[in-house]
Amino acid sequence: MKYLIFICFILGNWNLAFSQAVCSSETSNSFWKISESLYGSKRLSDCHVGAYYNCHGFVMSYFENGCTSPGWNKSFLTAPYSCPNAQGVRSASEFKNSGRYLQVCNESEANIAFYNLIGSDHSAVRENVGGSFVKYISKYGTEGPLVAHDLNQSFYHLYQGGQVIGSPEFWTYVGSIIGSSTTIIGTSPVSFNVLSKPGVNYSWSIVEGLSKVFISSNSNQSTVTLTPTHSGNAKLRLTINSGCGQSKIQEISLTIQTKVLPRI
Repeated sequence: MKYLIFICFILGNWNLAFSQAVCSSETSNSFWKISESLYGSKRLSDCHVGAYYNCHGFVMSYFENGCTSPGWNKSFLTAPYSCPNAQGVRSASEFKNSGRYLQVCNESEANIAFYNLIGSDHSAVRENVGGSFVKYISKYGTEGPLVAHDLNQSFYHLYQGGQVIGSPEFWTYVGSIIGSSTTIIGTSPVSFNVLSKPGVNYSWSIVEGLSKVFISSNSNQSTVTLTPTHSGNAKLRLTINSGCGQSKIQEISLTIQTKVLPRI
């Protein structure tokens, strides 16, 4: 049972036990099943009392917060992992329910692996080291190190026969909708976009204020072009899907100042 304290996602009220950051008393590579020759894994940073984040927090910080990027062939990171506005201890549902992430069908289309564990779950960032050489980077619990490992060779797979249930889900990060400004001035076309990712289908729509602006670009693109027609407010929606899992939605509100008054 002592091993269960290192499961990534703390269930129920267990998170109350981590009101202050602590560092695991188990620091050895042998305990964490870290060995390049045995398991294909490598320690990327040590544990640190300031490293108060779990695997899901690491995944979200890696993509969203401009963190120092760890990697298989990069220098060992001085703990704690350097990340402005660190996401901390998070639930997998926070990124899985976000319109910025989408489940995809194939590992080659993904940059995140999500694992169901017995009584918990775990997430890891996919790193394409070069060619067909791929590793996964994950934080081991809130108390452990940052480790690069093979897809099915994490601590959670290896200790006591493993806690992982079935095959992992694969997810990709498409990011937030961005553009020059949500205030559109004039009648010239403007563009908004998210990241272009393989295996992702993009559908843009105007769900409010259709008389104020219309979509003037091709469909199923990660970038959309809008042409304003009248002053007023509008709402742009992006729906993404892959044929695996649920579709996800993002919306942004637009203020349009064309000096063209609506028809009465």
